Amino acid sequence: MKITIASDIHLNLILAKKIVSTKSDMIIISGDLSNRGHMEEIELILNIINKSEAKYKIVVFGNHDVQAEFNLREIRKKFKDIIFLNNEIVEIEGLKIYGTPYVRDFCFWGFQYYTLDEREDLTVPKEEVDIIIAHEPPSHEKLSYLPYDKEDIGNMSLRKYIENTDRVKYVICGHVHENSRNEAEINKAKCYNVSMVCKEIEINWGK
Repeated sequence: MKITIASDIHLNLILAKKIVSTKSDMIIISGDLSNRGHMEEIELILNIINKSEAKYKIVVFGNHDVQAEFNLREIRKKFKDIIFLNNEIVEIEGLKIYGTPYVRDFCFWGFQYYTLDEREDLTVPKEEVDIIIAHEPPSHEKLSYLPYDKEDIGNMSLRKYIENTDRVKYVICGHVHENSRNEAEINKAKCYNVSMVCKEIEINWGK
């Protein structure tokens, strides 16, 4: 299965059109479609994504997509060909895919958690899955490190989950632009930070 993965589009129409121009079986977006979080921005990018000929289109929102947090039901009704994951799991062709838009609290953006308990509840799958789509990366020096602050802002709960299961094989994330294009391995999982870019990956899925 060929998958196009991307994150942090931030209203970049060139990037959005590049994503849909790929000949993939699945498109995965891991957050921040918009800049300011307005519905007009969110729907503009979703209208482009919706034109893709990919069999499956999966979107997880991010902290910049503020209005999506309050209008998710309406968005799902309007874009029925896109799968939106909000701390949820979908099964596609035998693959269990989990998606979460939540990040630790930061200014006045959307989809935020404020406590460790909320982080555990809103960003960690409740069962074993094969693919994780998370706007906030699992904690890793190649995925979630801010060099100017010398700080890892990644999700340690998500990292521990991945370390404790051999089932997760792919993690798609973004959010930390400084680590864009970086790849890492955590346990059995190949992890991709695709902030502001898109990348095609091929997965050979067999039992």
